Amino acid sequence: KNELVAAMIDAINSNSSMHIVTIEDRIEYFHAPKLSVVRQREIGTDALNIAAALRGVWDQNADVIVIETMHDLKTMRAALALASNGRLVFASMGTVSAVSTVDRFIDSFPKAEQDATRLDVSNSLQAVICTQLIPNADGTGRIMAQEIMIIRPEIREMIRQSKTERIPSFIESQDNHHGMQTMGMSLRDLYLAGRITRDMAIARSMNLIEMEELLSRTEGRL
Repeated sequence: KNELVAAMIDAINSNSSMHIVTIEDRIEYFHAPKLSVVRQREIGTDALNIAAALRGVWDQNADVIVIETMHDLKTMRAALALASNGRLVFASMGTVSAVSTVDRFIDSFPKAEQDATRLDVSNSLQAVICTQLIPNADGTGRIMAQEIMIIRPEIREMIRQSKTERIPSFIESQDNHHGMQTMGMSLRDLYLAGRITRDMAIARSMNLIEMEELLSRTEGRL
């Protein structure tokens, strides 16, 4: 996860003139300024807590904000407010799928606020990436499986209507997938490429029966 976020920061830093502020529990990757200005804030050293660091973001007029982990509702509120005001916000949550990420974020807000939050999320969210490291088939290391959801008009509408359970089927049904894939699709492709075993693909899926059926259908076409 941290390597993926660091790669995203480096891509922006290398290709765009932006003001980037990171808020991290512990700084693991140092980003020297390239085309962008990068300010890395470590909790406990540069700021008392995440809330204090986020308050400073408004004063610093950052274009891009990276929040290592959204621990609580206060952090989620601040992240959503920043995104709703046109800032690009990267934040991580301990979730296993794009749908569970969206649902957990919205469900973290009080019931009376969830309809408004759902609307704000549908308008502000740009993408969700979920990753897990899978042991290689040859036992020499691990490889990353990724679920990628890029927000399209249809997905925005599903979020607004609280029908996020339809998102995986929508992603799978797209002819070219628009750069998206479910975790099941990623695991299937890694298995077919010989990178992971069939048993591991099934074990790491979120629906064992559906994954076994997906692999069987794919194998039947080979």
